[in-house]
Amino acid sequence: MKENQFLLFLKATGQTYLRCAAKATQGLRRNWTLIIAALAAYLLVILASKLLAPWGFAGGIMLGLISIMLLSMYFGWIVETVQGRRLSWQDFVRFEMGLFSDTLSVAFLLFIITWPFQI
Repeated sequence: MKENQFLLFLKATGQTYLRCAAKATQGLRRNWTLIIAALAAYLLVILASKLLAPWGFAGGIMLGLISIMLLSMYFGWIVETVQGRRLSWQDFVRFEMGLFSDTLSVAFLLFIITWPFQI
């Protein structure tokens, strides 16, 4: 009896993963430009880190804000993709202050929690 339940569980789990993979593939085909935008955001963070490294703590704060800004933009892209929209090039430069402030709040909380362990 338990073996049948386990096999049913495995079958249901496999079907769920297959449906998710199919939906993700469909979304990727519809929004292939997301890959280019994500790589550009990554390269922008790398460039900013090289430029801001000599500024010490202030450069780190600025780099953190840039990273959070790009991360919140990425979250916005993912939201649009999950909702089934096709992203246009204008969507990649749109900035949502609400999403940024939410992401900044979580990042600040994590910063405060990890501060004692950085010394």
